[in-house]
Amino acid sequence: MFANTDKMFSIMARTADLLERLAESLKPGTYPNLIGRLRMGAAPVATQLPAGLSLGWPELEACLPDAGLARGHVAQLAELHPGALATTLALRACAKAQQQGLAFGTDELWCAFIDPARSLYAPAVAQAGVRLDRLLVINPEPAALANVALRVVRAGVFAVVVIDASAGLASDVVHPLGNWVRAVRQMALALEGQQTGVLLLTDANQLASLPLPVAQRIELRRQSPQQLELRVAKDRWGRVSGWRRVALDEPGNVEKAALFEPREVKYAT
Repeated sequence: MFANTDKMFSIMARTADLLERLAESLKPGTYPNLIGRLRMGAAPVATQLPAGLSLGWPELEACLPDAGLARGHVAQLAELHPGALATTLALRACAKAQQQGLAFGTDELWCAFIDPARSLYAPAVAQAGVRLDRLLVINPEPAALANVALRVVRAGVFAVVVIDASAGLASDVVHPLGNWVRAVRQMALALEGQQTGVLLLTDANQLASLPLPVAQRIELRRQSPQQLELRVAKDRWGRVSGWRRVALDEPGNVEKAALFEPREVKYAT
């Protein structure tokens, strides 16, 4: 089923200088069928998209403000330990955003995944429902991660931008954490008036002494293979919560527990 996926995925792993060409190809008027509505970075409020970025997982969305992750803002998925499924949730957001584009009559929606660890596995990404031909994967050096991420967000052409900072922040050569505070603030300014969802994946322990100025912070932990626990530690409207549990193996879940085992897509950070 995935015989050619690795080849396709390797072709997508390009440098950030592709952004200019991509932005040019998706500028308003290039695709008349979009009617200016679905270039997500610049999508106007009239598009009437939900306030929450859907994950296609009703039980989990019921635990989040707006029934999803903050759209038009920087949302942080902070893992308290490896394997707490931040990458899984980010890929589900990408898949749902692409499906949403199809619902509006276009397949042109792009997502971006900034992966300095080069750990994404193409067959698993495709299995998560993400269209690889509409996913731009960028592999910057850890020291350049914040600058590259800001550049991608400012491009304004992606429905979802995922920034995997969990490995970058652990690097000895990474910029001081204070630079991340500034970068997140600049991303927030770039997102004003947009409906792009920016998901920042981090290790919660690395940033315990320096909270980032994100609009939403979701903390994740997983103390058993059958259960994910999360809490809203920060929300732009003050809607925080205690720890809540979400089963991974109930029949109502779109994905079964096997998809959420630690071997999954970098499985899972």
